[in-house]
Amino acid sequence: MGTAERMSTDYQIFQLNAFTDRVFSGGPAAVVPMEDFPEDEVLRGIASDNNLSETAFTAPCDNDEADFHLRWFTPTVEVDLCGHATLATAALYFSVLNWNRPVIRFLTRSGVLSIRKEAAGYAMDFPILPTLEPITAAPFPFVQAVSGPEFAIYELASSTDVRTFTPDFAQIAGMHEEGIIITAKGDPARGDTTDIVSRMFAPNIGIPEDPVTGAAHCALATFWPQKLGKTTLTAEQASARRGTLQLSLKGDRVELKGQAVLYLQGKITV
Repeated sequence: MGTAERMSTDYQIFQLNAFTDRVFSGGPAAVVPMEDFPEDEVLRGIASDNNLSETAFTAPCDNDEADFHLRWFTPTVEVDLCGHATLATAALYFSVLNWNRPVIRFLTRSGVLSIRKEAAGYAMDFPILPTLEPITAAPFPFVQAVSGPEFAIYELASSTDVRTFTPDFAQIAGMHEEGIIITAKGDPARGDTTDIVSRMFAPNIGIPEDPVTGAAHCALATFWPQKLGKTTLTAEQASARRGTLQLSLKGDRVELKGQAVLYLQGKITV
């Protein structure tokens, strides 16, 4: 079949900002609802052209376990877990696509994720991401560090150190296969309004610095509660776009709470 004869398909596309209540902030994510998933090459191509840290794709689920399939792609790879794109997807269904039940369930690579609509936003039930292996050396000063399959976490001396950290992405790429998190305890004397502050870098999977990362807080939920003596924490991801959320450790699960706003909607032709 010649190029001129090839069939094209139109999809709706939406862009939402997650873990914020306003545009121009939070974590931007594209969401593309589908009736069926096309070939992975098409999904990767859409995500690459979107050039956001994550593009989420949904399709109806044909069993009682969940309502929709959900997949996440960075500009370069498919990932196993993404918090801000899940929040964006849930917000889209609740606020734009007329989902009228109190909970929406997505079947993903990380199992079934349930999101509940609340008066002040959305509450997401996610798995924790353990980080148990101590780290003893790094190319920058740190207080304590641990590593796991998805992230390495480095506690810096202060939230100011987190905010002013200048990443060397080539250096970071050699520190962990997936990504690293730098974090510190919030300090009201430094102007912090949350319990913890963090930033996340993942150049190996096409995300030099992620604006706001739900999955990173699934790892931070295993790092900070024992250090701070409480299992419910407020958190700020101190990227240039900034995002805020609340996390509550519940056994081997973590509840992430946040808001999301619609920024863009349109049509793509593939």
